[in-house]
Formats: sequence, C-alpha cells, structure tokens
Amino acid sequence: MCARKTIHGRSRSAARPDKSRGWRILQRADVVLYDALVDETLLADCPANAIKVYVGKRGGKPSVSQLSINQLIVAYAQQYAMVIT
Repeated sequence: MCARKTIHGRSRSAARPDKSRGWRILQRADVVLYDALVDETLLADCPANAIKVYVGKRGGKPSVSQLSINQLIVAYAQQYAMVIT
C-alpha cells in the first residue's frame, strides 16, 4: 500500500498567517515551492527541515520553466508526504 501523499496549491491570500488553515498546512510542509508573490517571512513558519525551492518567474530574468516546476512537484510528491506549491 502507498503512503498518503498530499499536494496543496495555495494562493497568496490563503497562505497568510491570519488564514488559519493555510498557516497550519504551511507548518506541516515537507517541501514548499514558492514564487515572487510569496512574502518570504512566511517561510519562517515552515518546519526548519522543510525544503524550500524558489520557482518564481519574472519578465526578463532567468526563471524556471513550467515543465520543470511540474516535474519538481511530481518528484517531491513521490519522496515526501506534504508538498505545497
């Protein structure tokens, strides 16, 4: 039997600490893939051992392709129980 895996896609407003469900989920994260819209102070609420990966896109700057982001999500979900994108 496979261990349970969870991938949460959080909007910027849902990840704010005053949104208790999003905040509780963030505190249980094994992996967080985040972009430029995320207030990086929220990353302090992740467990110390959580993997934090910046996958932001900004015009004219080097960025991670959507295909690569999708591959990261799948790869991390295969290894960890709680992945937040």
